[in-house]
Amino acid sequence: MAVVRMNARDAAKLQGGSEVPRRRGKGTACHVGPGTGQIVVAHDAPHVVQSITLALPLPTAKCSPNAANALGHWSVSNKARTEYKDECLSVLPKFNVPLFEKATIDLTFYLAPCAGRYHPRDEANAIASAKGLQDSLVACGLLKDDSARYLSSGAVNLLTRKSEHGGLAGVVVTLRREP
Repeated sequence: MAVVRMNARDAAKLQGGSEVPRRRGKGTACHVGPGTGQIVVAHDAPHVVQSITLALPLPTAKCSPNAANALGHWSVSNKARTEYKDECLSVLPKFNVPLFEKATIDLTFYLAPCAGRYHPRDEANAIASAKGLQDSLVACGLLKDDSARYLSSGAVNLLTRKSEHGGLAGVVVTLRREP
């Protein structure tokens, strides 16, 4: 199996989707290069994507499961989750056909200080705060659904020390095809 690397923009074209508009958001220092991606294609089965890695922004502080209790009403945290989903969608390509029938998701949180963004202290809260991110992966067409039938949780890494995150803030998402 040969490995080919390409960005998310080219991957969308490969799958017959639309191109992502180039955009630079405010406070680019608060992101791990949004919209970049890495695709691995097996040459023995052309156009079969084995994994994709995407860099997306950190969830907002209101996406925290702990903040949901402090905000007083579920609709406030639901609105924050929807806004985070829309923010992720703005940097993701659109796929016409789901890239994966069934996949495993790995999340790596780069937790450099970044105003207004959530910095989870444990894996359970990190996974809960990423719900809007998972919804955006379904909405852009990468996944058929984010239910347990189609998506399983993989590794969750929290890079909290400066030596680990290198001053970057964001979430690196890796989706791997499951047989």
